Amino acid sequence: MKNILLVFSKDIIRRNIFDTDFWPEFQKLNIENKITLLVESEKIKYFNEKTPPDVIVEGFVHESRTPYQKIINFLVRTGMQSHSVTTYRMRALKKDQARLSSTLVKSFIGKVLAPFAWYQFFIRQLVLKITTPKRIQEVFERGNFDSVFTPSLIDNEFDVHVAIEAKKRKINLIGMVRSWDNLNNHGLLAVIPDTFIFQNKWLVEAAEKFQSINTSLIKTKVIGLPHYDLYKNSQKYLMSKKDFFKKLGLDSSKKLIFLGGSDFYYSEDELPGILNKAIEKRAIKESAQVIFRPHPASLFSIEEYGLENLKHVVLDPIFMDKTKISFSDTEKFINLMYHSDVIINIASTLSIDAAVFGRPTICINFDSKNRKISYWEEVGRLYDHFDHYEKLVSTGGVALPESSEELAQNINDYISDPLKDKEGREKIVEMFVTPFDGFSGKRLANSVFKEVCK
Repeated sequence: MKNILLVFSKDIIRRNIFDTDFWPEFQKLNIENKITLLVESEKIKYFNEKTPPDVIVEGFVHESRTPYQKIINFLVRTGMQSHSVTTYRMRALKKDQARLSSTLVKSFIGKVLAPFAWYQFFIRQLVLKITTPKRIQEVFERGNFDSVFTPSLIDNEFDVHVAIEAKKRKINLIGMVRSWDNLNNHGLLAVIPDTFIFQNKWLVEAAEKFQSINTSLIKTKVIGLPHYDLYKNSQKYLMSKKDFFKKLGLDSSKKLIFLGGSDFYYSEDELPGILNKAIEKRAIKESAQVIFRPHPASLFSIEEYGLENLKHVVLDPIFMDKTKISFSDTEKFINLMYHSDVIINIASTLSIDAAVFGRPTICINFDSKNRKISYWEEVGRLYDHFDHYEKLVSTGGVALPESSEELAQNINDYISDPLKDKEGREKIVEMFVTPFDGFSGKRLANSVFKEVCK
């Protein structure tokens, strides 16, 4: 019998891994092994309700960091250099969220030291000297684990502490990061696992390019995106266009433009109005309507969009009265993707979602003429200075209008020819989603189980 520790540190990990085919498949494979889950203390009840009695659920409470940990965390955050890191750093400075002196120090480390593999190796050695929280040490003492699986190794406050303890005890460490931008956006990966599981080809490339990880020297596996298995097997969720549009208060005789919001776009409050005007003035030639889904961390309140005056724009009902819809958000999202004629977003994962459903995608690349926006706050930096999005744009799978006039023309082009840029969208799927066969959750379970058995 093997003793296995699984770490579920964030809700996004629960959604992307625990709530997918991974968990039932993993339980089935490990019927003779002992499984322990380490979760945030406030989530213990949830996981106890979702797991059988023989699965042990342990809680973790964050402790205050020691001076040594604060220093190491600073070195980890600054220990990787990329376009994305530079953009975040300069945006923080422009928004008075960082001092000039600290920005200069971080930039110096990033330019002079962080690009070198020897420096990143040195920081990782310092990381392993961190004394982990007593709670984690106690969990390891009780569990006597043979293997540990940490699905969010970029989480320096949770998964990394578990990974450090596993390394100190020479326990087999299997690790992942939680999203496609983690290896170029969030500083140095503090601990390299014994087996690194990647969701897509881009993450392998990013590990080598930004993290000085020689993937030929460690065990690696590319398994796909477990939460995208639903998209591959979406038929059970699909409704007829007429029924779906009726539920959302849409007109099934009109084309549907799905507008997804951003947490980075400083001109987004004007975007629904621009689309509404384009429809009214027939700049968009076909009769059309827009459904708008703001980002949960939008820079603007719902009121600031002025939607009550836009007769061609409908707000996603989830932001109004939740009693108006009777299906899950997953079901609704799949139907939105499937029934939309054009997807519009601002440098978000919606471009990948749209590519999976074969839908034309437009990424807004112009700012308001009514606002004074600095170079680092311009929307264009999301496309030429966010490394993961630079890679996506290079596929040719999205349009990048630089004016409202170009936006209307892009919409017209895609409505008249839905197959335009199809090859580019296929490249997006190949780079950021593949393998895309509906079995990524099961593949992940089998990959972890295989390493556990070794």
